[in-house]
Amino acid sequence: MKKTILFVAVIMVMGLAAQEVKAQGAKRIGAQIAYGTKDLNLGFGARGEFNITDNISIVPKFTYYLGKSEGGASVKAWALDADAHYFFTTDGLNFYALAGLAYNSISVSTPSVTIPGFGTVGGGDVSDSKLGLNLGGGVNFAQSESLVPFAEIRYNTAFEAVLISAGVSFPLGK
Repeated sequence: MKKTILFVAVIMVMGLAAQEVKAQGAKRIGAQIAYGTKDLNLGFGARGEFNITDNISIVPKFTYYLGKSEGGASVKAWALDADAHYFFTTDGLNFYALAGLAYNSISVSTPSVTIPGFGTVGGGDVSDSKLGLNLGGGVNFAQSESLVPFAEIRYNTAFEAVLISAGVSFPLGK
């Protein structure tokens, strides 16, 4: 519970910071597809990007991972991230290093089994959540102001997995 409260507090502070600096930089929202190692598999999600300065932005995002199914059991996960990006701009490509907080949840569902003489046993859902860190980098392909494709790779300490994502973002008003 303390981790959840801490993470919500961090997201709120980052949101307030984005409101305070909205006149200084771009604001974008976007969609992404993702791939996670360690049985996370394919995922999809949404993200925002709020520039604080020319070189620094705050990027909150949500990703839902489809996980995998094996032997009747299924694994699903989601991540709520709050990352800071530091940009190194070169000729239309905006490379960035990223670091941030991640609140991750994973759930496993197992089927019940009927055993003659014993009845139905097993089955159920188990889930857990962890607070972790993201470390990595990526690139924004700033070829136009109306559509900004991006790609990134990061390591997530709570999932203990490499997460790869790509997508597009669109500007929010002026």
